[in-house]
Amino acid sequence: MKPEETNLIANEAIDYCALRFDGYRYIDEAHERGWLPTEIDFVELNEPIIATGKLYDDDLKNAAVFFALQRSLGKWGGEQLGEDDPTRFAFYRLYLHFYTKDTPKEFVSPKWLRMWEDTPAEVKERVAQSIKLKVQRLPTYA
Repeated sequence: MKPEETNLIANEAIDYCALRFDGYRYIDEAHERGWLPTEIDFVELNEPIIATGKLYDDDLKNAAVFFALQRSLGKWGGEQLGEDDPTRFAFYRLYLHFYTKDTPKEFVSPKWLRMWEDTPAEVKERVAQSIKLKVQRLPTYA
């Protein structure tokens, strides 16, 4: 397999992992149920993790950040950020946190969950090993 094909498969695996959680539904419900103040949206949720590399105690918030960072890095203009950008390190850190975990049932995105489940375990693990090597460069993410 060519390196660009390997990178594409790795990027798809990370995306599937992040998108299997329906972050839009979570934000809507979090506001409706009072879990988050209405002025808190993805940007405000993302900032502490990007700045410090430390995850929330609440995995629903972490999953929402993972979802939002995927959208940011793949769709909302973050595509141009370099590999050493703290946003990417936060995204990678969240992959390591979630790739072995189940998706919270109340926020599953069925299409993306199927794609994640169809991703071979060895691909998921290979991506994790590659990410571990990358994130060790920053002490916050070690």
